This record gives sequence, structure tokens and C-alpha cells, in this order.
Amino acid sequence: MPSIEHETILDDVRFALVNHLRDKYPELDGENGFALAFEAPLSYALGLPQDAPVRADMYVYPGDGYGLIPVEVGRMSTSRWEWLYCPADDRPVRVLRVTFERACALLHPRGTQFERDMLECLAAQVTYAP
Repeated sequence: MPSIEHETILDDVRFALVNHLRDKYPELDGENGFALAFEAPLSYALGLPQDAPVRADMYVYPGDGYGLIPVEVGRMSTSRWEWLYCPADDRPVRVLRVTFERACALLHPRGTQFERDMLECLAAQVTYAP
């Protein structure tokens, strides 16, 4: 069962993305949008296979053409998502990791504007100032 700290950080990530990226990405899909999903059935509709052996804390689905971004908070294995590839470029999916210290990192980035905007938003809204 997730801890209160885990849930608080996940809530902060969700709040930051919804409230600070929505002006720039006002749609729910397409080039000018993104969606968030917590439930596995919705994540299937967004591209995660139904037989996926792992679940994320949340999923971000940007309209940049490179599929969903699983979001994981806390300590996790570095190879947890290595089995899932993006159909657009046949590379491992991007994974947003947020540690309990609130450090944010995007594994397997594609260098899209959405990724830059998302990480900038999280740096300003989620990470602790040094």
C-alpha cells in the first residue's frame, strides 16, 4: 500500500501537470494536448497492453507521437519498463521517475517540446528548492 508521502508526491505531480501545462496544451489529445490516467483500463486505451506485467502510479499521454509516459514515484528498478517499446520509433517507452526526494528524471526522452515543458513545470512546481 502506498505511503502518505508517496500519495502526496503523486498528487503534486498531477496538480502541477494539470494546472501548469493546460494553458500550453489545452486539448485532451493531439499535438496541442495531453491526458493523465490513473486506472489501468484507461491506460490500455492509451496504448498500454492489457497483459502488461507492471503498473505505473500514473500515466501521461502527450500528443507528441511517442506514446504514453508511465509515472513512478519512489524507489523503483531501473529496468522495470525496459520491455515496453514505443511503436512510433521502436525504442523503450519514456518513464517519468520522481524520487521521494522529489528529483524528477525522464528516462528514454525523445527531445520533444512537451518533454521539455513537462520537466520545466515539474522542476518549478514539484522539486524542492536546494
